[in-house]
Amino acid sequence: IGFYSQQLQRISLVATLARIKERRINEDGRLSCIVEGVGRCYLEQVVSEKPYIKGVVRPFYDYTVSSDVLDSLERQIYEEIIANLKLMEMLNPGRSFSPSQALIENRPLMPAKGIRAIYFGDDLHDMKRRTKFSYAVMEMLRLTPQLKLSLLQDSLIERRYAKCLKVISSGSNYLREELRNKGLIVEDEGFLKLKSQIINEDLHADKFTQTNLVPENYVDGKWVQMATIM
Repeated sequence: IGFYSQQLQRISLVATLARIKERRINEDGRLSCIVEGVGRCYLEQVVSEKPYIKGVVRPFYDYTVSSDVLDSLERQIYEEIIANLKLMEMLNPGRSFSPSQALIENRPLMPAKGIRAIYFGDDLHDMKRRTKFSYAVMEMLRLTPQLKLSLLQDSLIERRYAKCLKVISSGSNYLREELRNKGLIVEDEGFLKLKSQIINEDLHADKFTQTNLVPENYVDGKWVQMATIM
């Protein structure tokens, strides 16, 4: 499915391998089929074009990345954004900087010391959350229209995250220089220590008390942090 585009009047190189699941004859006499995609294929050679296109194809697998890698990238992004917001508050006393509501609602599950995370979700939910998270990150960064467009055009969310991290790191370097100019830090080591302290206090500190660690959340000798969004 997809080698020939009637609208564009041209042959594409990549198509979907499909399996016919159901055939039926419509009231007007035409035959219709319900198909199921089972893979992807590459058009290696066109053998003939009439009366229909016949070619040699080679199956291939789309690029995928493990959820653990994406989780790690998301945590890095979220940690860096929170740290940068706190650093901006240090540079601008009396002003408050906070993450957007969209970023908070779609943030990754952050591990807490002594708390084991159990997640009840599925691949579709993860895909939607990651997409919303990446959009929220782009809004927080206030990117130029050109850079934002290049990120949106990237179909691989891993590369989109990597580009966002690069932008965030650039902002972090700017804040480091501003802190140094104001005498709030002296060396790079002090800056890294300050960021680590902010992250540990704001994101990884054990903020759970015995009142909200109820017996039902005690599993295999550990308290459990549950994310139940379906």
